[in-house]
Amino acid sequence: MNIEEYAQIRKNYVSLVERSYKHYRSTLNKYEQEIYDVIFGAILSFKDKVQIKNLRISPKRLFDIYDYVKKDIPFFFFLKGESSYTTRNNNVDFKFPFKMDVKQILDYSYAIMLKLLEYQVVCKNKSNLQKITYVHNKIVLNTLYSKGVEDPYSAYSVLVLGKGVCAGYAKALKLVLDAVGVNSLYVSGHVIGGSANGHAWNMVDIGGNSFYHVDSTFDDSMQDKNIISYDHFILTDEQMRETHIFNMGSFRTPTKEIDYFTASKRCYSDFDTFREDLIEVFKNEEETFYFRFDRTFDYDEVEEEISEIIQEVLRSYRFNVNQWRYYSNKDRNTLYFIIEYR
Repeated sequence: MNIEEYAQIRKNYVSLVERSYKHYRSTLNKYEQEIYDVIFGAILSFKDKVQIKNLRISPKRLFDIYDYVKKDIPFFFFLKGESSYTTRNNNVDFKFPFKMDVKQILDYSYAIMLKLLEYQVVCKNKSNLQKITYVHNKIVLNTLYSKGVEDPYSAYSVLVLGKGVCAGYAKALKLVLDAVGVNSLYVSGHVIGGSANGHAWNMVDIGGNSFYHVDSTFDDSMQDKNIISYDHFILTDEQMRETHIFNMGSFRTPTKEIDYFTASKRCYSDFDTFREDLIEVFKNEEETFYFRFDRTFDYDEVEEEISEIIQEVLRSYRFNVNQWRYYSNKDRNTLYFIIEYR
């Protein structure tokens, strides 16, 4: 790429980063926010150190604020894990080394932005819940849980390389939701009975400043990449605490539980409504369709009936469907379609 192209990438990068939802910044007092902004501004300008005059907080608190910047801005994928400081004449030199040079940062950022553009096109004019669902599903379906990749803890590894661990999943989800206009935050904690190394997931705003938990790592079936679980999707604090340990202070979810299928109108009590929605799915060339039927239905009869409906719809309409396949989970009475278009 030439100089002008890199300049445009940098401009787009700055625009995306500045639009990020900064929950952790909002938890700081005024002076701490000033420190946050200094660190944020330096990193945004690709500077790996700042000087803070007359620092009025402890070094530990300085490190906390730096950690908050990283949690708020998953686009800062190029930061190394460590940071350090030195004191001189009552001033603090705070350093946070990069993993790569600026040219490489922009190359990686460009690859991320190409992925974000795909999400932005699909998510245009969708509700918050629809955007969250689409992004969650896309990340789960296209990511292999693995440490065998360059920096598996980054959003870049998940979005571009298709591999990563829980931190990568959570950072990728936040980065994409920032780009499509949904507020979310990165949450760190532990899994009950799990590793002492910790775990990461997200809280997402389904609308009206109502934040719920989403754990895309836990919703990724390690046994079958074509299966998405919604066991950890749009959960309250109480529901999440059945499997996770965390402390978000006074920041809490609503107490009202939300059933994904009911909220997204994907729980059916008749086949006519299912047929109408299926037509819309094909018409809009949606790649996934996850739903369930009322538990009063016999599951085997449901599978047989919807198979006939799909064949009838495809015969009756000139949709651009190349092939489709579905997966079922009888325990949850759910079915999941993957659709490929020509």
